[in-house]
Amino acid sequence: MEFGQFCPIAKSMEIIGEKWTILILRELLMGSTRFNELQRGISMVSPAILTKRLNTLCDYELVIRKKLPGRKGYEYHPTSATKELLPIFIDLGNWGMRWTRQNLSDNDFDVDFLMTYLQRSIQVDKLPGKETIIKFQFTDLDKQPNWWIVVSGEIIDICTKLEKSADTVRLLIHQSDALSAEHRKHLETLTPSKGVYLDMIQPLIQGGQQR
Repeated sequence: MEFGQFCPIAKSMEIIGEKWTILILRELLMGSTRFNELQRGISMVSPAILTKRLNTLCDYELVIRKKLPGRKGYEYHPTSATKELLPIFIDLGNWGMRWTRQNLSDNDFDVDFLMTYLQRSIQVDKLPGKETIIKFQFTDLDKQPNWWIVVSGEIIDICTKLEKSADTVRLLIHQSDALSAEHRKHLETLTPSKGVYLDMIQPLIQGGQQR
């Protein structure tokens, strides 16, 4: 992609302006390193396109590709040039929060992405004890309305089924200290559900089915 202009914005867009590229960089800056993690964060991109975009980013030295020792596959890590994009992406996200809300539709609601986003947002030091389960109930979803984030120490997993029950304390999403204020704001915007609740369950229920 070329714009034929001697302009730093145009030259930058020649590198990061292709479809999916900015979202790939977003995922890398949010901590994704494996191919399947990137796919999960950008579910609509095809494996072939994702591979092509990653190769291009490696060619431009925005991404470092490392072979996994003793295993198949690679890890992908942002270079310092990519890390410099983080404040720009934060500003772009804030701009989107301010000016694109009216353009949100049901097609934009991806519960899998939302839960992945929230998984990254958990502040484990704000949770009681070493083992906690947070339940998210989407009251306007017929398919898979219940999701759990399982926190055990520093390990955070997403589950779609728990095989045992437990006493719970139900909290409104905006009352939870487990999520930062900024991410609560994003949740309230991204979630069209009329009711989103958290159940904080402790101790950890063994036997949950991980996704």
